Amino acid sequence: MMPPPDPTPAPPPVLTDAANPTPPPVLTPPVPQENPWVVNRAAPPSVESLHIEYVSMRALGLRGELVAGRYQPLSYAFSIGIWAFWIGTVVLRFANGNIAAGIALSLFLALLLNVVMILVLFLVRYPSATSTRKLSYTLQPTGLHGRNPQGTNLKPWKSFRSVKRIGDDLILDYGVMATAYMPVEAFRDAASAERFMQAMRDLKAANGDFAVISPELRTEFAASPQTGT
Repeated sequence: MMPPPDPTPAPPPVLTDAANPTPPPVLTPPVPQENPWVVNRAAPPSVESLHIEYVSMRALGLRGELVAGRYQPLSYAFSIGIWAFWIGTVVLRFANGNIAAGIALSLFLALLLNVVMILVLFLVRYPSATSTRKLSYTLQPTGLHGRNPQGTNLKPWKSFRSVKRIGDDLILDYGVMATAYMPVEAFRDAASAERFMQAMRDLKAANGDFAVISPELRTEFAASPQTGT
């Protein structure tokens, strides 16, 4: 015997538009927060910029140290004098009245210490003969943005003293024992390095106003898309 039919009416069918289905909800990823403790940031993107970059090896790094030494010999002499003073305070106690010998020994030890420190720093940067370091410099209205494997830094235009050539290389002076070295290998040729040097001088005089930079220079030293500067 068949059961009686259910008197409850069936619910109406749900109509959907097959041609325009309802899209799934879009989940927006959280926006990463900037770490306020990170101080070595890369140069921000800017339309007004001139950019160079190069890969340095041990021989090129050594040349840079020698160029800096030729350009600022008094800075190295000042450093040696400071170390000689502190070393001398100890050595002269055991000099038995021989002041001249104590001073000579202090100067020798200070010179040796400076050489060792420079050598250690150099070997940290270039531990082997095939070690390389990618370096770049970007001129922007705020100053010179330098980038190396250890981080980035900014030198404002007002801190610059001069920009000169040592041979075909460029050396920037912005304080005692504070220089930036740009080898000619970072440029297309020596003439290109000369144009970049003149651009730095013009920007220093204009305090970063890029109105003094021609469109041709902006094109010649435009940053590549991979650099982000």
